Amino acid sequence: NHFEKGDLIYHADIQGAAHVIVKAQGKKIPQNTLYEAAQFAAVLCKAWQEKLAAVDVYSAEFRQVTKQAPSGEAIGKGAFMVYGKREWYRKTPLNICIGADEKGNLACASMSAVKKTCKQFFELAPGDEKKNAIAKQVSRFFEKKIGVKFSVDEINQALPSGEIQIQKLHGQ
Repeated sequence: NHFEKGDLIYHADIQGAAHVIVKAQGKKIPQNTLYEAAQFAAVLCKAWQEKLAAVDVYSAEFRQVTKQAPSGEAIGKGAFMVYGKREWYRKTPLNICIGADEKGNLACASMSAVKKTCKQFFELAPGDEKKNAIAKQVSRFFEKKIGVKFSVDEINQALPSGEIQIQKLHGQ
């Protein structure tokens, strides 16, 4: 419903992956945005829960995607067919950052996207700690460092599904 001419769709090459759409809005999509979208699609798939380090992701243009199955075949609900050449992002790393800016906005995205607006942020990867424990730690840190209190639920909603590890804190 939200995918339009000029947009790109990203999908990790693993069963049960989310669809990530980059809205072009009639403009050329910057190269760094293309990679950030691939990384976001990688994080939003089951590869995170399976604790993989990387996964292949592809993008396709609007004209290449259809919900119509070829004659004699069926397509599942929410599934789509992609025809033509795909743009591949091989071995896209499963890491993401969560940060907060000075205005108290929470950002959860690739490092290149988060560090544009956040002076302090956590670099995250699939791991062995419960998501809720990480959310509590992140909430306490941001309240102490920038004076903004995020609820644990708010942080949990921004984080990927599955267990997490903090790889690094940037901007102490």
